[in-house]
Formats: sequence, C-alpha cells, structure tokens
Amino acid sequence: MSGKRREPGRRSDYRYFTSITTRWNDNDQMMHVNNAVYYMYFDTAQTTFYIQRGLLDMRTTSPYVVAESGCRHFSEVSYPDLLTVGVRVATLGTSSVRVEMGLFRNEADLASAECYFIHVFIDPQSRRPIAIPPHARAEFAEILVKEA
Repeated sequence: MSGKRREPGRRSDYRYFTSITTRWNDNDQMMHVNNAVYYMYFDTAQTTFYIQRGLLDMRTTSPYVVAESGCRHFSEVSYPDLLTVGVRVATLGTSSVRVEMGLFRNEADLASAECYFIHVFIDPQSRRPIAIPPHARAEFAEILVKEA
C-alpha cells in the first residue's frame, strides 16, 4: 500500500439515513463492536433503503447479487452507541450499482467506518445480469453523488 490513507467521510457526503441501536452482544471481548458486525449494520441500512423504496420484496427472490464489497474502519463503536448509517450511490451502471455507506457514532460528523457493495441485478430464473429496472434506476439516481 502506498500513499496517504483516505480520511473518513462526513454525514453531508451521504443522501439517505437510517438509525441502528447497538446491542450489548455486538461488543466482543475487547469491548468494542466486532468488525464482522459492521457488515450487519451496513446490510441492514441498505436493505432498509431497498424495502422503503420498493426495490426489494422480502417474500420473493432478491433482484440482485453482491459482486464485491469492502469496509474501511476509522474509529471504534461500542454498546450503547446510537448509530446512523448514511447511504449513497457512487456509480450507476447498466446492470450494476455501487452503494456506499458511512457509519456514524452518536452525533459524530466523521464516519467511524465506510463500506461499499456492488450489486448486480439479475434475472431470477437464469441468474444472469439484466438492466437495472427503470423504477430502481430512478430511486438510485435520487441518492447518486459524484466521487470527490
């Protein structure tokens, strides 16, 4: 790795927000939230966005698969922190979307962690990529940001 480490994002970098309460069992033996739990927070935030915007019906097959993900940690969170997850779309392709999220502890303006998922929309029968449906494209466009 070379170069300077990227600074954490700010709340104002994100377009959609949802809150998540930490739980006592989210802490590990080091008394902070285990890094694997961060992915559960991020998955909950993006799934909440998808459901609220009519992009996912939990009673049917998922319209997408995760092709790639990553997470960068900047500072610890622990129980009993109240977390806010900010969501934005960084890239909106033909069949894929890059959803980025920032995890904010209590009232902090700087993210404690940032994550991304690349979702590829698929045909439920063939499991092959398809164009992002128009409704989904419009919803993603509402939270689309240009990378700095």
